[in-house]
Amino acid sequence: MDGERTDRNDATTGDELDRLLAALPRERAGRGFTDAVLSRIDRRPAQGRRWLPLAATGVAAAALLVVVAALHLERERAGRDELALRIAELRRDHARLSEELRQLRARLRREQPVLYLGGDDRVDYVLDLRRFVGEGAGVKKRDTSRGESL
Repeated sequence: MDGERTDRNDATTGDELDRLLAALPRERAGRGFTDAVLSRIDRRPAQGRRWLPLAATGVAAAALLVVVAALHLERERAGRDELALRIAELRRDHARLSEELRQLRARLRREQPVLYLGGDDRVDYVLDLRRFVGEGAGVKKRDTSRGESL
């Protein structure tokens, strides 16, 4: 129902507009009017063409800026990727070394945790490795001339 009213109002407005336009006084173009308008039209494209090199330079500068920004972002992304790879490598090394250390400590707990350092006919030097696995002790010496043991 509202649509019909709107169509009727538009028709009324259109009719009214036509009536008002018809009521306006008619003007006649003066002598040389057409030549003057055509002359202005011929000059206008020449004025517009003056801006063409400037516009082309602006577009080229904008394109160059986009390319430089894209290259910078790509280089930054590549640097982050390289850094991420390095971090992952360091984490793998850390995990491997941690596991190796855990295995060595377990081995020290299972075996006699001493390291023979050397000696002579009278004395042998032995390093007690328990201190490296949290059980204490340091270097002990054994008198081999009497056949003592640890």
